[in-house]
Amino acid sequence: MVIFMTTNEFPLAKQVVKEQYKELMHNGLPFLQIFPEMIQEADIAETFKRRGTQRNKSIMQSELDARDRSVEEFRENLFLYCVVNLSIFNLPVQTQAAFWFMLFNWIECNNYSITIGPEKRKILAEYYSRSDDPNSRSVQNIFRGLKKSGLFVECCKTDFICKNNKTYEVTYRVPFIVSQQRVNQNFIKLNEEIIQLKRELKIRSENYMMKKHDNVEPEGVETAVNDVFKNVIGKLSKRNMEALVKVNSFYARIFFIRL
Repeated sequence: MVIFMTTNEFPLAKQVVKEQYKELMHNGLPFLQIFPEMIQEADIAETFKRRGTQRNKSIMQSELDARDRSVEEFRENLFLYCVVNLSIFNLPVQTQAAFWFMLFNWIECNNYSITIGPEKRKILAEYYSRSDDPNSRSVQNIFRGLKKSGLFVECCKTDFICKNNKTYEVTYRVPFIVSQQRVNQNFIKLNEEIIQLKRELKIRSENYMMKKHDNVEPEGVETAVNDVFKNVIGKLSKRNMEALVKVNSFYARIFFIRL
């Protein structure tokens, strides 16, 4: 098990990034269409629906309703498939959290693959292999569980997808995304939103620190942005399942698929 003592590093950057993230979530950004509804956090989704309606007065309500239905279907398809077909909730909690973190931070949407090298393994170890966490898992066990469940498939070194890999890098395909054609378009949009949001959060945090504190700490901001998204995405599965199980049709769909 690997331990990285970064908890108390860059306290100012971490405080600023958290505050900027809350402000962005409260005020909204035009390009955020799927992410707020996906994370299901503290009525953020509903807030974005209201603000979206206010920003787009020229758009008919039927168009907004159609977009909402599309996002809702995307969420249901994604989580339903992971629950029923891949039994994701049979995996340890930290393995689940690591899966969502990698899926929404590191996936290459052109081929639905994730390449893991030393730097990414270090991040996974820092987040999910900590001695003070009773649910901690080694990075090796995380990938073993993901491969056994079918969530990840390790590519051979001779695969075309691995042609640019360094000797110490391993590439994994995420086959369930490829097989679920209905989720692909919205999945790509969601990842684009996360990339844009992380970039916007980084820029705003650095500007705020320079203006208010005459200090940027670019490394600290980068770390703090990753920490924020790790915490948000780590709770993604739990929030969405709690939201989905409140819908009777969700129970019916699980029962139907299990027949």
